Amino acid sequence: MKRLCVIPCGSKKIWSKHPNNGPTIARDVYVGSFGKACQKYATTFFSDWVILSAKY
Repeated sequence: MKRLCVIPCGSKKIWSKHPNNGPTIARDVYVGSFGKACQKYATTFFSDWVILSAKY
């Protein structure tokens, strides 16, 4: 049985650093330490993972 890891979004986004970036893939949007730590955990222990955003 496959497992899916659902990680939370982070508050710091790519547009804080690069406001003119435009549309960006979700895994590249969250640039804060919390978001990156969650992504590292997900990629280490799961083959399938998604980001759950409260806003989107």
